[in-house]
Amino acid sequence: MRETSLENLITRSERLAEQNYSTYFVRVILVSLLGFLILGFAILMALIPLALLIGLVALTFVAGGAVLLILLKLGKLLILMILPAFLMLKASFKVLFSRFDKPVGTELTSDQAPALWQKIKSLETALAGPKISHVLLTHDINAAIIQYPRFGLFGWETNYLMLGLPLLQGLTEGEAMAVIAHEYGHLSGDHSRWSGFIYRLRSTWARLHDMASGWRDWGSRYVAKMFGWYAPYFNAYSFVLARKNEYQADHVSVKIAGVENTASALLRVHVLYQLEKECLHAHIQQRVATEPKPMQDKSAVWQSIVNQTLEPDTLHRYIDIAYTYETNHLDTHPAIKDRLKAIGVELETLKTLPRADNSTSAADAWLGPELPHFTHKLDQEWQSSIEQNWTARHQDIQAQTATLNELLAKETLTADEQWQVIAIKEDLTPDEPQRAAIEAFVQQYPEHLQGRYRVGVYKLLDDDETGIEDLEYVMAQDESAILAACEQAYHYYAAKNPARADEYLQRYQARANKLQAIHQELSTLTPAATLAKHDLDDATVQQIRAVIASDAKDIKRVYLLKRVLDADNTKGDYVLAFEMPTFSLTDPSNKVIERLVSKEFPIHLFIVSLKSGAFKPFRKRIKKLGVEPIYAKN
Repeated sequence: MRETSLENLITRSERLAEQNYSTYFVRVILVSLLGFLILGFAILMALIPLALLIGLVALTFVAGGAVLLILLKLGKLLILMILPAFLMLKASFKVLFSRFDKPVGTELTSDQAPALWQKIKSLETALAGPKISHVLLTHDINAAIIQYPRFGLFGWETNYLMLGLPLLQGLTEGEAMAVIAHEYGHLSGDHSRWSGFIYRLRSTWARLHDMASGWRDWGSRYVAKMFGWYAPYFNAYSFVLARKNEYQADHVSVKIAGVENTASALLRVHVLYQLEKECLHAHIQQRVATEPKPMQDKSAVWQSIVNQTLEPDTLHRYIDIAYTYETNHLDTHPAIKDRLKAIGVELETLKTLPRADNSTSAADAWLGPELPHFTHKLDQEWQSSIEQNWTARHQDIQAQTATLNELLAKETLTADEQWQVIAIKEDLTPDEPQRAAIEAFVQQYPEHLQGRYRVGVYKLLDDDETGIEDLEYVMAQDESAILAACEQAYHYYAAKNPARADEYLQRYQARANKLQAIHQELSTLTPAATLAKHDLDDATVQQIRAVIASDAKDIKRVYLLKRVLDADNTKGDYVLAFEMPTFSLTDPSNKVIERLVSKEFPIHLFIVSLKSGAFKPFRKRIKKLGVEPIYAKN
């Protein structure tokens, strides 16, 4: 499997880096150069036929009519040369000059935030790094530096510093500077320039891969396929270097902001994520239930949340959560406890954080009197982006509340109705755990799959391995639960029993690959498809027949078939194959298909013509299966 091979590649790279880092680093450089060779090859493949054509044209002008006569005789050959040359040249230009999406956010100028820009200039000088040209405020609890090439892949890069306003509201000025220094450390010359170059190249290849996945013409698909192989391979091989770069960026942060601010920032960002999850989302949920339109004071609500003094027990719980995170191959960022240890701080010693309400936040310090303007602007943007989902959720809550009241008014409830009550309560009041109700329900209905799954998860959270039995039972009864159940089992065994964890990872990947194969097969129909008699009920067939009869011009007979999937022969979809009158001056197959596709059928159908083309061989297979037409014109 592709995922497994990349995982193994990362593991081998880690082992090599531990044994001989210099050798690993040289190999990363060589692999990165391979990427440039791939780019060069794509361009060369476009230039060779183009150069031949230019040479032939030049030769015609020099040698005169004799060469022109030969070229006319080779007309078809020239066309065959021109087409791939054009397509490959087009693909090459896409690679070199396609514009990446510009970073999106609210511009923060030096006039609006002089204190911040002064800090940025000092940072650029201290680290001898590139210029930051733009600062954009966003809605996230995050910070990043994005390099935007102005003129394609090798264009002049502009550096954007992305700062989440909620992040600045929750950090002190020193902590925010530590975060910015970390991000800038990836660009600066403060540590190995080659290391920084590889770090940025990973981002470039990821964006190229992303962009190329949408290319559809022949030449571009060829280039996209090469990118699809190389980009994940390069990212996997350079994974160890990228992680090392994260540690190096943390040391840059210590150099600029000090170890105390760096450690405090690492922990506080984690705390902010927890506050967003437990407090802000809960507050929004309460407001959605009662207000049909998005709230207008999101930033003010968030500020009040981050200004609160955390109870010691709450802070310790958040630290315990942070301590459960392990460094893994899913993210180049190391676990917080490993990052703290690398700068000489133990996570267990961080039992206190400076109170946010006793310190000026970075938002206040850097935006000053402009802060109300930016909070209002970002709040308006957030309201606009969320309004549709907010309204839909509000209506859903009203409907669920009505359903819950109806169910609770009943004297007795079926098993499904009891589970529906639990599910609605859990959805409407997430701060009120339904664990006791779920466990009591499963005691009464041990074969209920959703209930057994939830009980299994609860047991694993309590470090009770018997929860695996519940998950295995659910997977055996319902294969759609395999991904979720294997993920839970993997996380449970990851630290306790890596071998068992790997077994569940393999099962997860096998299921994911199968679902992907099914999805790909369902998205198209090929002449080699496996066909069978349909198994639809008479009512559905009658509806299909009625739709055909309503517009049956140029249709003689129609057959309904089932396509059995090669990826899973227990699944399939349906094909409508039509015959046309025997004698016809033209072939109106495409027009008939267009008309039928525009109709509202009760199920999804592939519609093909049996008159000619790729699906003509279906005639013999229909006859062999003994399929009778569901529609025939008299």
